[in-house]
Amino acid sequence: MSEHPYAQLLRSETKASLHENLNAFKTIFQIPNNKDAVLREFCTCGFEACLIYIEGMAGGDVIDEDILEPCLKREKAVEGLSGEARANYLTRNVL
Repeated sequence: MSEHPYAQLLRSETKASLHENLNAFKTIFQIPNNKDAVLREFCTCGFEACLIYIEGMAGGDVIDEDILEPCLKREKAVEGLSGEARANYLTRNVL
């Protein structure tokens, strides 16, 4: 039996670069050909972020209202904080 075509990519570690990680996800999930996998890039609190979800398992409205909107509304709350502190704030208080 042959190995999955993206087996090596699936076993690789995440990178420090969001761009590199997104390229890996796009390859693994075959985005944009795979219409079920949704990738939404956005900026929040001074850094780039991305949501990846499976359509039908999470609706776009829920994603917008419960994740994107709260992230975007917290810009003022994190002014003056370091990048790590901003990420911690979002993780603990928004997500």
